[in-house]
Amino acid sequence: MLNQIIEGITVQLQSAFGENVTVYSEENQQELLKPCFLISLLRAAQKPFPGNRYHREYSMDIQYFPGEGQAPNHDMNQIAEKLLDVLEYVQTEAGQIRGTNMSCEKRAEGLHFLVNYDLYVRKERTREEAMGEFVIASGIKEE
Repeated sequence: MLNQIIEGITVQLQSAFGENVTVYSEENQQELLKPCFLISLLRAAQKPFPGNRYHREYSMDIQYFPGEGQAPNHDMNQIAEKLLDVLEYVQTEAGQIRGTNMSCEKRAEGLHFLVNYDLYVRKERTREEAMGEFVIASGIKEE
């Protein structure tokens, strides 16, 4: 599911920002073509629920690195504003997932956009084999 979420984020970013911005999901700082986005998982958590259901939370960090020659603060402000709308929903094979707890931070290296994608999953349990057959003989005991 995590790779599907990353793919959904990538599709949303590419459709919103076009070919002017490259989207990466593997970190290789030396070869980043700026401006670009880098998608990273910060944390994944799972809590059990009754039955065979689980609540999963994926905390994602989408970093934006501005291009050379741009006014970085102005550019990052525009990107942050747009990301709030663009990443509210991402499409996966299971359907749309809504982003929650969205926030942005400006740091020296660029913009960090933080978002959680929460969902419920159902795990199929393996059924144990039923007890084998047996025959009960009953009757009256004669003396």
